[in-house]
Amino acid sequence: YDNCRHCNVKHLCDVYWAAIPPAVAEVSADDWFDFEGRILRQNGTKSWFAEPVVGPPTEVLVRTVETDAPFPVGGRVRLLGVRRSQDPDDDDRLVIAMVATSEWYLVAS
Repeated sequence: YDNCRHCNVKHLCDVYWAAIPPAVAEVSADDWFDFEGRILRQNGTKSWFAEPVVGPPTEVLVRTVETDAPFPVGGRVRLLGVRRSQDPDDDDRLVIAMVATSEWYLVAS
């Protein structure tokens, strides 16, 4: 598992996603990590609500860089290179910020 974070195909590896990425609630603000979740609903042109696939069902706000990212409601996505951030309006809300270098992949059911 030591090399997993540097692997070019980790977005395809079910073993990586089951064992390596931390739960979003365990990530400190401004830390970088990978996230797998199910899209619940769109919040705005650059934000979506999702819930982690592994761990307790927790609603997470995902902020994207692009307008109207084509996340399918109910679809499972893997987000690589995202940053944990704070919501200025709600200290308890878990927020994931995508940046220009973040990648996302739709996981086939």
